[in-house]
Amino acid sequence: MMCMSFYRILLCCLITPAAQLTAQTWIQTAAPIGNWYTVASSADGSRLVAAVGGGSSGLIYTSTNSGGAWAPTTAPNTNWYAVASSADGLKLVAVAGGGPIIKGLIYTSANSGLTWTATSAPSNYWYTVTSSADGTKLVAAGSRNKAVPIYSSSDSGVTWTSNSLAPMNWRGLVTSPDGSKIAALAGGLNGGIFISTNFGGAWISNATPNANLQAIAASADMTKMVAVTYGAAPGPVYTSINSGGAWAQTTAPNNFWSSVAASADGSRLVAVVSGGGIYTSTDSGSTWTSNNVAGGWNAVASSADGGKLAAAVNSGGIYTRQSTVPPVLSIKSGPGTLALSWIIASTNFVLQQRASLGSTSWSSTPLTPTLNLTNLHHEQILTAPPGAGFYRVSTP
Repeated sequence: MMCMSFYRILLCCLITPAAQLTAQTWIQTAAPIGNWYTVASSADGSRLVAAVGGGSSGLIYTSTNSGGAWAPTTAPNTNWYAVASSADGLKLVAVAGGGPIIKGLIYTSANSGLTWTATSAPSNYWYTVTSSADGTKLVAAGSRNKAVPIYSSSDSGVTWTSNSLAPMNWRGLVTSPDGSKIAALAGGLNGGIFISTNFGGAWISNATPNANLQAIAASADMTKMVAVTYGAAPGPVYTSINSGGAWAQTTAPNNFWSSVAASADGSRLVAVVSGGGIYTSTDSGSTWTSNNVAGGWNAVASSADGGKLAAAVNSGGIYTRQSTVPPVLSIKSGPGTLALSWIIASTNFVLQQRASLGSTSWSSTPLTPTLNLTNLHHEQILTAPPGAGFYRVSTP
């Protein structure tokens, strides 16, 4: 937990969190065995969506209890390549196709997968898709084997517009929570990483770390990025701390990386190896830990705080891992008010307060925090105390 003290709302002091990150092992969920190719998570990690694909026709499944139980949705049985979710897990988008022979469509759901609608996006070799936190702004592209343009939608997939970038071998997409910033990753000799800061209206080609780029993830503000490689030979993992302006190779071993995910602050990363293991980092990629869970991993997803992870395996199941990530409490003062915020937690935390450090008891604030979909934070506005005030985010 993080405590903050204030003297006349001017003096503040930070206290190191007392709780420590408690790692748990990866656990196979009740999802049926299949060629799981893609998985996505809500911001709190409670709702998951996963699909069979990558050359095999299958269904889309959802879970409402962090993978404890799974149910097939009414989405058609087809060759799914990517799914994405809104922050609350209610709005979903899935793309089919991937190439090189059969084209597919883009489908959306506004009710956690209970019903699906084929959108007006053209039939294509779709391979990757991403969603804003509210699910209204979508970006899709393809394919590993066919040069397909990038398409975007600003109305939850009702209408689609072809982007200004030339068709390329698109392999990965990531967007900021508000959808304004987009990073598109293209593989192959003519590939690269392209950044847009105006909803895809204009693009800038960034420094490309490697030709065999496979997947990309980023922090909510898109300043911290991570990209993994997959080619004829094992490749590295790269990170950027300036929105893709420069890239550095991390200490992760060269491998056949297939997917990567990041927490909202970019500090916690998870990357999976096709036919290998799962690697995690809690320091933005400076150091990595192997989780020693071998498999043909195709995809991985993370909650906003990095505490709940889900990974999909080829010819296998869906695995999850849960750890407790103590929230870091931030504060801004205004006229007579305090605005406190913390990244959406995957564990149940409440905001508590007390008037002095000498007090032995904390009381939970009576207000319900609001969800800020521009930065994936919980926020709570309080009346500033007349003197000192102490606040923490803690388990109830």
